[in-house]
Amino acid sequence: MSKVLGGFVCVVLAGSMAFAGAPVATVTSSAAFELRGAEVKVEGVPSWPVLQGDVIAAKAAPAVIVFKDGSRVTLLVNSKARVESTKDGLSFRLLDGAMQILAAPRSSVGYLSRDVPVKAPTGVETVAATAPTGVKRQALLLPPPPAPISTR
Repeated sequence: MSKVLGGFVCVVLAGSMAFAGAPVATVTSSAAFELRGAEVKVEGVPSWPVLQGDVIAAKAAPAVIVFKDGSRVTLLVNSKARVESTKDGLSFRLLDGAMQILAAPRSSVGYLSRDVPVKAPTGVETVAATAPTGVKRQALLLPPPPAPISTR
């Protein structure tokens, strides 16, 4: 009986993973953050998969989202965003707070601050969610962040 139940659980989990789709990015932070409405404790897990439709909320520390194409978004403290599927690919929509964008060359990820499209220039772009009628932008000329250090 337990083998049947175990098999059923595996089939249900595999089906739910297939329905949700493959991860489109990963998220890391040095402090707890929210993913899909649940608080994520960061101890022991270096990164978490991000799926289309996921909402990410940085709390006490920034959250770094790295897309499959190498584009990187840093969601600043007390900020919230959603990864969306569009006809052209993926969009990263800032819902509240601020983000820094470092787009990979020829990236297919689109960026929005609420409903306003944001063009990511060369270098890092900081975007703050403001009133729905506008976007406050400040270009920063920073080098890309260093590659993660392997502990192996």
